[in-house]
Amino acid sequence: METKYKYSLLKYSNPNWYNYGGQANHIYLQWAICDHPTVKGKVRQLSRFDHCRETLCCRIFDALDRQFKGKSMPIDKLRLLVKIGSNSHHSPTQEEYQGRMDRHTKSALRTLNIIEKEHKWSLTKAYPIKPYSFGDKVYMIVASKKWMRAPHLVSLFTLIFRISGDQMLQTPSFMRLKSYKSVMQHMEKFSAGGGSDGAKVKASLKYWGPLLHNYSKIFKGYPMKKAFDRSTYRSHAEEGINRLCEGRCTNHKLQERFNEVVKKKKVVRRAK
Repeated sequence: METKYKYSLLKYSNPNWYNYGGQANHIYLQWAICDHPTVKGKVRQLSRFDHCRETLCCRIFDALDRQFKGKSMPIDKLRLLVKIGSNSHHSPTQEEYQGRMDRHTKSALRTLNIIEKEHKWSLTKAYPIKPYSFGDKVYMIVASKKWMRAPHLVSLFTLIFRISGDQMLQTPSFMRLKSYKSVMQHMEKFSAGGGSDGAKVKASLKYWGPLLHNYSKIFKGYPMKKAFDRSTYRSHAEEGINRLCEGRCTNHKLQERFNEVVKKKKVVRRAK
């Protein structure tokens, strides 16, 4: 039975809009930014798909730069397309990728929503969207505007979403967890398992709460335009969540605001 979709993705016809090195790898989770759906449910893709979280942030830097100059870029929410694509015409292979994407998205939404509820943020939602590439399974992710307030928050959002595909975060025991505290304890166990994402979680986990809970204190009077101003960073392509948490953010004003919160919450940084 053919799937009926409320939304459909318009074919993206400008793969060279940006100069960053996106890849068309059909195994890894891939991201793109998108526009509001039209009244007929058509969704315009605003960047090519990339598997790298930092590259996605670079796309957002570029798109916001265009938006601040009067171009079209929605900033009322964080709007992303996410997929695990399949260029295979082998039906079992397509079904495997599509099933994996369904499980990954379900796990990611659950984790994000528990975290968002704890800090009284609006909840992230995901909508299946009809793809233009054969065999792809694509979701349109619509999250709080707060998640796109600075590159470091985009970085944290995509980190939480990506690690949700790990088997440790899809076990029946994890899926039964309901409290924020229990989820954070499980995240701590995940971070001890090693790997690139495990190391990122280990370095930043204790800062997630202070950052999200004190969002207003950190960003009040500091417009998004400044947070995404390339000139305030030594290398904007490297400004992920870990840089901020480790005190290495090169946007000194933003780092100072975050440090004040960390100091008041008595969070002890790891020795460098």
